[in-house]
Amino acid sequence: AAQTLVDGLSYENTSDDSLGVNRTVTLTSIKDDGGTVGGGDDETTVNIASTVTLTAVNDAPTLTTTGDDPTFTEDGGSVPIVAPGFSVSDANSSSFASATITITNATANDVLSYSGGIGGITVDPTSTATNLILNGPDTIANFAHAIFAATYENTSDTPDTTDRIITIAVQDDTGEIGTGTTTMQIAAANDRPLVDLDGNDSSGVTGTDYHTTFTEGDPNPVPVVDPGDVLISDPDGTTLSGATITLNNQQAGDALSIDTLPPGNIEVVTQTDNLIILDSPTPAAHAEYATFLELVRFSSDSEDPLVTPRSIRFTVTDESDLTSLVEEELASWEAYGEGLREFILRTADPDSPGGMGIPGRSSEEL
Repeated sequence: AAQTLVDGLSYENTSDDSLGVNRTVTLTSIKDDGGTVGGGDDETTVNIASTVTLTAVNDAPTLTTTGDDPTFTEDGGSVPIVAPGFSVSDANSSSFASATITITNATANDVLSYSGGIGGITVDPTSTATNLILNGPDTIANFAHAIFAATYENTSDTPDTTDRIITIAVQDDTGEIGTGTTTMQIAAANDRPLVDLDGNDSSGVTGTDYHTTFTEGDPNPVPVVDPGDVLISDPDGTTLSGATITLNNQQAGDALSIDTLPPGNIEVVTQTDNLIILDSPTPAAHAEYATFLELVRFSSDSEDPLVTPRSIRFTVTDESDLTSLVEEELASWEAYGEGLREFILRTADPDSPGGMGIPGRSSEEL
C-alpha cells in the first residue's frame, strides 16, 4: 500500500511562464493508519528524492475581445475595429513582430486603415483594403494601441449590411501566432435624393448647374431647368413623395408658373407666384417627378426689372421624408444694352465646378 502511494505521487506546474529550471521533489516521511497504541510507531522518516525536469514551451499571444461589437453606420465615418474591452498579452514575450487584420467576408468598398504614429509600427506595403498588415518589432503595449487605432469603413451609399468577421493575428518575437476575432455590425442609413438640373450639361455648365436666360419684355416664360434632361437619383430609393420649388427674394413682376400637368400620380397642392408644391398620394418614380419639374417656368412682366439676385430653390422628398441637400439656383439680372436685360440661372451648389459666374465672363464683369 505504501508503495502504491509513493508511485501515485505526481508534479504539475500551472504557470504559462514556469521557467525551465528543474525541480527536486523529496519524500521525507511516511505515516500509516495503525496509530501508536501499546507503544507502537506509525511514522517513519525517509529521504527519497526525485528530480523533475521542466521543459519550457513558448506560448502564443492571447487576444481577448469583450464588450459590445463595434458598429459602422453608413456615411458615419470610420470606426475602430475592436471594442474598448479588447486586450492582448503574451506570457513569455515582451514584444511583437507583426499584426495582421483581415476581413474574412469582405464585400465591395470595405476599407481597413491605420494612420500610424504609434511607436515604430508601420503599414506593410503589401497590405490591401481588406488585409491590413502592421509591422514591428515593437512592444506589446504599442501593438495593442495600434490595433485599437485600426479602423473600418465602407465607402458605399448602399453597403451590404452583413456583419463583417474581422480576424486579428499577432506574431510574437519568437514566431508564435495568436488570433482573435471581432464582429463589425453594419447599419444602413437613408441617403438624400439628388437633383441634377442639366444632366448632360448642355447649357454650358457642369455639375448640377443649369444656365438659361430670360429677356426683359419676352412674353414667354422660360424653363428653370433643362427640359428633358433633369436627373433625380437616390442610392437607396426609386420613388419620391413630393417636391417644392421656391422663388426667394422675389421682385415686382417676378412669377413662377407650371405648365399643364400630364396625367399621373403627381398633383399641384400649392401654387403662387413664388411657391409651387407638388405631392403624390402614393410615391411616384424619379422620372415622373423630373418630368413635372421640367414644366416649371419663370417670367417677369416688369419693364424695368431690378438687377437683384433671386434664388430658385428646388427640393425633392423621398418616401422616407428625407429631402435633397443641394438644389438651389442663383438668379440675377444682367444688362447688355439699352432695353435688354437677361435673367441668368445658375445653381448655388458650393461643390459645383461651375461656381456662380456666367459662362464667358469673369465674376468682376458681372
